[in-house]
Amino acid sequence: MAVKLTALVCTLLLVLNPELTNGSRSRSRSKSSEERKHNPNACDLPSDGQVFCYCDNNERMMARDASCWVFNEIKRDDPTWELFSSQNELVKFKLLVRPQGNLDYVPTDAIKHLHHAKSIDIQYAAIPTIHPHAFANLSKLEELFLTRNQIQKIKPNAFAYLPRLKQLKLEENRISSLQVGTFTGVPHLTHLYINQNNITKIEEGTFELLKHLEVLGLTMNNLQKISDRVFRGLMRLEQLELSENQLTELPDMVFSEMSNLREIDLDRNAIQKIGTYAFAGLPRLERLSLGGNQLTVFDTYGLQGSPSLSVLDLRENELRTLTRETIQPMMNQLTNRSAYLLLTGKTL
Repeated sequence: MAVKLTALVCTLLLVLNPELTNGSRSRSRSKSSEERKHNPNACDLPSDGQVFCYCDNNERMMARDASCWVFNEIKRDDPTWELFSSQNELVKFKLLVRPQGNLDYVPTDAIKHLHHAKSIDIQYAAIPTIHPHAFANLSKLEELFLTRNQIQKIKPNAFAYLPRLKQLKLEENRISSLQVGTFTGVPHLTHLYINQNNITKIEEGTFELLKHLEVLGLTMNNLQKISDRVFRGLMRLEQLELSENQLTELPDMVFSEMSNLREIDLDRNAIQKIGTYAFAGLPRLERLSLGGNQLTVFDTYGLQGSPSLSVLDLRENELRTLTRETIQPMMNQLTNRSAYLLLTGKTL
């Protein structure tokens, strides 16, 4: 009976004086603000601030995965970036910039605390230049994604001291050239994607230090010519993507530095001329795509050194003649259903 009377009295007090409840809530909010002030935490930022993060665990030093949004313009030296020292166990970090965020630099002051990060993804920023050492010795980083950031220039040593980096994506930016030193410090890189940029020039030796690179994506750029010296050092490359550029010819031995190549995609360029030995020195070549070009003849003998060739795509060209000697390397494979010679689209 006493318990029921106590409950009834409490209920009446709340009804008669609702400010008791509001006061309790206010104190709760104040306490939360005080805690936030004295225990700053990147995963517990106010939702109406410049940066807001959603983490898999909001406790200090406990988050492993964080997705953050930049909602308002924030200066390079803003103290908010230093709050990421409270979550230096993060393994995966993603930063998305809203239009009004206008982030025009790599937030190195935040990234430098993420010593355990294996994957970093920054998108929709407006970063004109990647400066040297922008990623501050992230010795465990394996993946770095920098797509759609309006990047125009990458300085030498921009990715220095990333010894475990395996995958680098620079797609959908505004990069116009690649120079020697761009990929210094990433000795174990295996996948490099620079598709959908404005690249017109690649300095000879740019990729020379990428001894372990297996896939190189250069699709949808503005390359007009290439030489074998551009690909110097890519001894382990297996897949080369060069479709949708402005290439007009392929000189002799242009791919000879890459003896492990299995796939070459040259679709939708403006190729009119191919050197007789353009594809010489490629014993492991399995797939060669030249569709959508301006070839009138295809009489290269270089393919005789590619006994594994099983797909040759010459669709949508202007071929007038095609000799048996040209396709002789494929004759044995053509008896196998997995081998294809594609010629549709234009009349020989």
